[in-house]
Amino acid sequence: MRLPSFLAVAWGIALPVTAHGGVFNYTIDGVDYPGESTARLPMKGQVSVQRRWWGDPIYNISHPYLACNRGYPLQVQPPKEHAPIKAGGVIQAFYAPPPCPPNWSRPDEPLFPEWNDPKPMVCLTPRSPWYHYWGPLMVYMADCGGPCDKWDGRGQRWFKIWESGYSSTSWPAGSISRASITDRRTWEQNDLWQKPITVRVPEKLKPGHYLIRHEVFFSEGSNGFPQLFPQCAQLEVSGQGTAVPSQEYLVSFLGVYKESDPAFKYLGDAYYERRRQTYEYTVPRPKVWRP
Repeated sequence: MRLPSFLAVAWGIALPVTAHGGVFNYTIDGVDYPGESTARLPMKGQVSVQRRWWGDPIYNISHPYLACNRGYPLQVQPPKEHAPIKAGGVIQAFYAPPPCPPNWSRPDEPLFPEWNDPKPMVCLTPRSPWYHYWGPLMVYMADCGGPCDKWDGRGQRWFKIWESGYSSTSWPAGSISRASITDRRTWEQNDLWQKPITVRVPEKLKPGHYLIRHEVFFSEGSNGFPQLFPQCAQLEVSGQGTAVPSQEYLVSFLGVYKESDPAFKYLGDAYYERRRQTYEYTVPRPKVWRP
């Protein structure tokens, strides 16, 4: 999947605070799939394997839709489609927004104000790329126990297959000598505007129906909580593998994040002088499963 030409935009241009976002498209085992954000439902004849989502962050770690985000309106029935992929196959998730659809209408009210949902944001355009940078990226999978349209994503089934945290020598690693956690170059999240997240399905994974969940953990939050950007897509994994993660690798959304987690002590702290001398960061649990 080709990234749009707007990605040459200069970082000197001020971007609106409404420019959040998420995974707009996937390439799964070499096949392109459109995403299903509320503002960009697939065109007639297209199929989306993605669960509907909204571009505003989730601000509350107890939000009932933390697993796979919430659309606007909510998606009553998950899609029946699953993207086929062989164990060991590659998945790319693209955060670059395509053009807004014509005559798109912005919703007026927060969907879940009781869970700190903000007033809905404007439709993102190619001139509003991902502009956050501070915090880790994480990718999870979960066994749906059958077709994924029959499971809502809740329960202790999720395991982490990839993460990208702080690197004092920046991303790409080694391009600078040493920098603190306040330097945007030390976070791979800083590059989402110009390149996808690329991961492999574990090669020894047991075949079956799985959700894959990409999450951006943005640590700027000043209210004691991060800004969380999860999106899920449905997979059908094939292969000869037999491996499944043990209980120590499995987590649940809700419940995986605690305010006592080391990552939470940095929230709202990115721009203080003391963080310019901080050279360590602990990515939120669990640890990555590597069969």
